[in-house]
Amino acid sequence: MVGMNYSATPKGSIYHWIEPVTEWRLQGKGYLVAVKHHSVTSPTGDDGPNRWAVYAYLYPTHWHFPAFDLPGHMWQEATLIMPLHGDCSYLRAHRDDDNSILSIQVGADYNHVGDDRFSYIDGRNEAWTVFDDAERLFEWLKPREQAA
Repeated sequence: MVGMNYSATPKGSIYHWIEPVTEWRLQGKGYLVAVKHHSVTSPTGDDGPNRWAVYAYLYPTHWHFPAFDLPGHMWQEATLIMPLHGDCSYLRAHRDDDNSILSIQVGADYNHVGDDRFSYIDGRNEAWTVFDDAERLFEWLKPREQAA
């Protein structure tokens, strides 16, 4: 996340960002799973200030990396089989200066229809279901035994 200022308001954002992103990470072999939290002021006031997301960063050595069709839409088989909350809502290839893919970021936010309760959860202890989902994803992404 080098060079990113999380406290700056994104261009075109309808939200006023209150604080920087807080991130928790689990590092695996060829992958990383992150839980991210930030706060916003809702323009409508219909929901709480908290936003949660779980992302996996898959590196080229990871067993699931070749399954992705890039560039492709986020609702592809590679994402649909992953244990993500409410299905994939984010898919991005991170590239180097030569346009080679360094990692694939895939994840889901907790701001779908029916997810209002997550907008009122503030803090890791209250967000235990988000962390349970992240741990389930981490386990799913662990290296698998090769078929004989």
